[in-house]
Amino acid sequence: MTRALALLLTLLVALAAVADDQPYLVRDLPGVTVSDSMAFFQPFWTTLGNTSWFAAFVDSQTMELFRSDGTTPGTVRVTNGVGSPDRDYAGPFLGTIHGKLVYGGRDAGGVGLFALDTAGGEPVLLMRVPTQHLTNGVVYHGTLYFTARKTDGSEHELWRTDGTPAGTEMIDLLPGEQGTFHLSHEWRLFIAGDWMFFFGTTSRGAGLHRTDGTLANTTLVLPLSPNGGLAGLRTIVVHGDRLLFYLSRSDETQDSIWTSDGTAAGTSSIVLIPGLDSIGTLGGNLFFLNERRQIWVTDGTKAGTRETDILAAQNLSFHGGGVVGNQLYFFASSFQKETLYVTGGTAATTQAIMDVKHTGAEGRDGFVIGDQFYFRNDDGIHGSELWATDGTNTRMVSDINPGYRNAIEASRPAAVRPDGTAIFVAKGIDTGREPWITDGTTAGTRLLANLAAEDPRHGSSPHFLQTSGGKLFFIATLTGGQALGVSDGTEAGTTANLTDVNWAIGETAAAGDRYFFATSVAPFGLYATDGTVAGTNGIFEGRITPRPFRNGVLFFGDEAIRFTDGTLAGTRMVRHFGPPQPFAPSIVPTGDVAWIFTTESIWKTDGTEAGTVEIVPSEPRKAYLGGVIRAGSTFYLFESRSSDSGPRLWRSDGTSAGTRVVKTLSFESPRFIGATDHLVFFVINGTLYRSDGTDAGTIALNTVTIPCSSAVLGDALIFTTTTSNALTVWRSDGSVSGTTKLATINVGNSLVFCSAIAARRHAVYFSGWDAAHGFEPWVTDGTVAGTKMLADLYPGQTSSLPFELTSVGSRVFFSADSPTTGRELWAIGTEAAPRRRAVGFH
Repeated sequence: MTRALALLLTLLVALAAVADDQPYLVRDLPGVTVSDSMAFFQPFWTTLGNTSWFAAFVDSQTMELFRSDGTTPGTVRVTNGVGSPDRDYAGPFLGTIHGKLVYGGRDAGGVGLFALDTAGGEPVLLMRVPTQHLTNGVVYHGTLYFTARKTDGSEHELWRTDGTPAGTEMIDLLPGEQGTFHLSHEWRLFIAGDWMFFFGTTSRGAGLHRTDGTLANTTLVLPLSPNGGLAGLRTIVVHGDRLLFYLSRSDETQDSIWTSDGTAAGTSSIVLIPGLDSIGTLGGNLFFLNERRQIWVTDGTKAGTRETDILAAQNLSFHGGGVVGNQLYFFASSFQKETLYVTGGTAATTQAIMDVKHTGAEGRDGFVIGDQFYFRNDDGIHGSELWATDGTNTRMVSDINPGYRNAIEASRPAAVRPDGTAIFVAKGIDTGREPWITDGTTAGTRLLANLAAEDPRHGSSPHFLQTSGGKLFFIATLTGGQALGVSDGTEAGTTANLTDVNWAIGETAAAGDRYFFATSVAPFGLYATDGTVAGTNGIFEGRITPRPFRNGVLFFGDEAIRFTDGTLAGTRMVRHFGPPQPFAPSIVPTGDVAWIFTTESIWKTDGTEAGTVEIVPSEPRKAYLGGVIRAGSTFYLFESRSSDSGPRLWRSDGTSAGTRVVKTLSFESPRFIGATDHLVFFVINGTLYRSDGTDAGTIALNTVTIPCSSAVLGDALIFTTTTSNALTVWRSDGSVSGTTKLATINVGNSLVFCSAIAARRHAVYFSGWDAAHGFEPWVTDGTVAGTKMLADLYPGQTSSLPFELTSVGSRVFFSADSPTTGRELWAIGTEAAPRRRAVGFH
């Protein structure tokens, strides 16, 4: 009986361990998951009369054609399943010919080129062609010309169509297997004056050609070598009846801007400067920016090309906006700010309108209706919204996404319609990215249509998981906006507090029971929080990358390494590195010591100015020394390859005298992947090594692919490596025989992603895959038999895609998707149920 009870207790302990290993949903937060019909920066297509035609996603996989008369009831789907544009091609519209839209799309038979009569009817297949190989189309003398691969699937050639299958044919300008258009930046056609231009290789030679669409009337205007000349082609702009283009470092000329009117005599270099970045056309003149941040102007001739005096010698970056009458609106930015300007073409007629914040990429997405210029701006209160100006009066048109949440994003083109309205893309918290329309008034700015079916699961999408003080910090997206989340692993101890700021977060860290995050777009800065809105405060302005260290973070700002504990009073300078560094110093925390690497020196710090000392090895360096990892009390560093030797492994006890070379290695690009208490592991040129800090103890272990992530399990290192279609799980104790593959997971046609792995007690957890379940949480105990799927959180072949596995005390947290909740916070490591104490036997 005693033996039976002992077996029962063993079984209960085993069952408790199994239960303790099962993932559980921490809390289903009130999130929101909306679908974007205007995904992947899908541009609007065209407007014919007052009817706009564009493509939109109706679900995550299906793109369809829509037409709109500018009203919600008049915005309708034209195609339904078959004939829909190919999801893999974001710009399938080639042009309109004889009342037909010509586009790359898909039907039941596959992808191809289609024509759709704007008066109604079903799409008609013109030819089978991979849509990703279709480029721009131009209408020239009543025919639509475009470039596509030859029917045998070889190089690109010139094609034409009248919108019918019989009238769709290839114009073979270079007979044989080779095609005319063989470099990606040359797969374009341009119309200037009475000619169609292109760059490529024909039977006439290589270079700039003009053509009327026939081989007989195709002329080589400017010979350029297939390699040096054509490879140096950069920017091409149509200006009136001339083609302007920029050639860089070709074998025919220095960096220069050229002009062509379609004749050899009218094709020449007009100025020897690098760069042709168009800002806008005003009064028949093209204003453009060169690579030295100077504004130039040209009428397309050498005599009419000159540098302007507009904001000269101010070291600003310029980008275009729009033209209203005889005024050109443009943006000028420095590191600190960005300003909207208007000009009549001279310094005297140039004036600043207002400082703007585009919250992201440069503002090339403005548009004009009547006498007003419309643009994105973030005033610090409403987020990025639609604004307008007439050069004197500037106003916000509408608060589309109420609160400090961005509605208008970068690189979202607008379609201006003849009726004085414009369709543009805006993002709502409840609708996602959808088409909106405006007539320039607040009342006339509205959602055109919500075209994409929404996801009913409403996941909060927790991300940027970081741990400190036994708590998990994260960012979540709730129905009311962005929130700061904190969790102790229980439902009651998991909170998410809405913020009134729509941060775009680039870097995060956690230390000292606080969460630190840096904004990735203007206004740049470092913030700290305890998880509440009241406990959230700004620390430092600028582009910051926080590194967790002791009870705070180290960061580089204003030419100095600084430390903060999350308060202004606790923010101090550690080491000043002025004058301006060519590159920001690299900060690598290693426990209670952090290393700082500049292009010239190495430093070690305890986080104080007095405790920051330079490390000057007694043995001279040959090249850059950096990339540090810690194994027990020993630090290891890599020196990059020098002119007379391969990369070298160094070890250090944290002093100059104790920093020395361990071994000279071969090949390039050494990379640390992990360390145990006594060994460091690294990869060079596809070979796994380990080192104990001695030459003899630095040995090759096995051949591996690209290293991904690692975690320590007992005295061994568990790590993963990837290829394009496989994930391999390894275990190594530092010996050749003890370095083995635990599993090689082939993911079929799925994309392998490098996810973090996390250790907890007796096991390591990672995101694994099999054909029956997709990507799900997996576990390994360091044995082949113990490497397996842990749970199928999204039943069936659909993946739950576990992301950001993070160890916190006795738990592992991660983000995962499920059919009932959407993407939420999950954990492994529930507290075991209270067990009844055994009595009567001692």
